Amino acid sequence: MPNWCDNYIKIKGKREEIIKCIEGMKGYKALYKEDRENKEDLEKCYTFNATLEVPEEVLELGYAKAGYYWQKDNWGCKWDMLYESKYELDNILKELKSSIKEENEVKESESYNYLEERSYDKKHMKEVEFFVLSPWSPVDEWIRALSEKHRDLEFSLSFEISEEFLKGSATFKEGEYI
Repeated sequence: MPNWCDNYIKIKGKREEIIKCIEGMKGYKALYKEDRENKEDLEKCYTFNATLEVPEEVLELGYAKAGYYWQKDNWGCKWDMLYESKYELDNILKELKSSIKEENEVKESESYNYLEERSYDKKHMKEVEFFVLSPWSPVDEWIRALSEKHRDLEFSLSFEISEEFLKGSATFKEGEYI
């Protein structure tokens, strides 16, 4: 049984960009050659693999020979995102989309206001936070890859492995540690 790492992830930026980022986290889990009969894994879900896909040659070699090392090096941990993150990410998406819809309905009912238009960027900036569990280590490499893919957003990671008395934090922008 692993020591679990608590990963608290914050994303800062425009709501529309955060929505694209979270929607982009949905995809198909890596399906290694030894698991290909397991058809229930073919359902779309939140997965590190949607951001940084395991190469076909690694899938062919199998998890034990190559997948473990590839995932550790490229995602920061040996296993994929746990299913429990789904509810939190779905709720964040729902809230963000709802706030945009409500704002559009209000805009349609009001007359044009130049000052409101100038403050567009401030009003549309948002910060969301969600939680991901990972075994033994933080998902820092996955966060770095997310920041490379979504260059207009800023990503912060705070992590803690309580059994090992280890904690830390990192912030990424445009694929770089800042």
